[in-house]
Amino acid sequence: MSSVFHIDSDELIVLDGVIGTAVDGTTAYLNTATVTWELLDKNRQPLSPPATGTLTYVAGSNGKYTAELDAAITAMLTRLAPYFLKALVVQGGYRRTFWLSGPADY
Repeated sequence: MSSVFHIDSDELIVLDGVIGTAVDGTTAYLNTATVTWELLDKNRQPLSPPATGTLTYVAGSNGKYTAELDAAITAMLTRLAPYFLKALVVQGGYRRTFWLSGPADY
């Protein structure tokens, strides 16, 4: 996904190569995580109505998750207003948040 949220367009959300680090310092791809997303306003508050969803693991990948931000959601956005997309990855004792920000535009 670009750093612009395109109004009235479907957007592909991609997290690629999600890695977790164990207590002993070893790392591994997180291939069985629960990954959720939420679109937030400029104050990092939920939109009304809320815009949320889940990302799905891409089979055979190394920690790649995707989802679609539907045009019905991007149609609610205000041109040139800033937005944040928060993606939360949870697997076992591992929890990580990824952020994407940018304005809405055509």
